[in-house]
Amino acid sequence: MLHVNINGRHLDVTAPIKEHTETQLHKLETHYPNISDKISNIDVFLSAGKGEHCAKAHANVLGGREICASATTDNLYGAINKMVHELMRQMSDYKNKITKH
Repeated sequence: MLHVNINGRHLDVTAPIKEHTETQLHKLETHYPNISDKISNIDVFLSAGKGEHCAKAHANVLGGREICASATTDNLYGAINKMVHELMRQMSDYKNKITKH
């Protein structure tokens, strides 16, 4: 199981926001079944500004590498979804890189 830390800046992280973020991040486990063996934790930072919502994630991969993803939209849930999609893409690139070497 992934260890996820969710922090908010200029917004309160409510239970529905936290649940949505965790649900989206756990999609990583369905695409990459052994991911919890390779990622020690994921730190998520959610922020709200003038009509924009931003979601950033920092995944600490064992071996010292960090994979970062971020997304900004006018909707917080949309930003979370885009951020997770970007994190999946980067995880795929990372997986391909380590299997080729």
